[in-house]
Amino acid sequence: MVVSLLMIAVAFVTVRMDMLLPQTRMEACARNLAADIGNARASAIAQGLLYSLEYDVRNSQYRIATPFRVEGGLATDDTNRVFLNWNQLPEGVKIQEIMIGNVLVRDGIRRIDIKPNGNTIEHVVHMRRDLPPGDFYLVVQGLTGFVQFFHGKDWISDTPSEADFP
Repeated sequence: MVVSLLMIAVAFVTVRMDMLLPQTRMEACARNLAADIGNARASAIAQGLLYSLEYDVRNSQYRIATPFRVEGGLATDDTNRVFLNWNQLPEGVKIQEIMIGNVLVRDGIRRIDIKPNGNTIEHVVHMRRDLPPGDFYLVVQGLTGFVQFFHGKDWISDTPSEADFP
């Protein structure tokens, strides 16, 4: 009798934990991305060199492109540039789209440069979780590199559109 009650309690807690884990997984993923953006920005400022972020929307991954060659010294182009490994988003989380400035990107690989002074273009990474359904937005401010997080529909773009001008 006691064993069966314990098994029911464990089953209930397991179901509850499973509902919490997907949200935690998506938040951890966003925080890792924000940390990588911050590290790339700090390196660009400290070294006075151009770094880049590359987002692969189709495969839900991203990586950092450094300004260096494998052999040492500065890279002259992408053929000899050091790219860090792709960071794959966890299972069940995908990059739905990225808004770069006022351009919406839903497919392909896009590069965003981080200038030696730390400036970049403002962009928003929209991450989506399928089960249970959920959205998460990571907003990168262009001038400061400050990263903000928004759950669900809390984030609304303040980018003007043609409809804003009658």
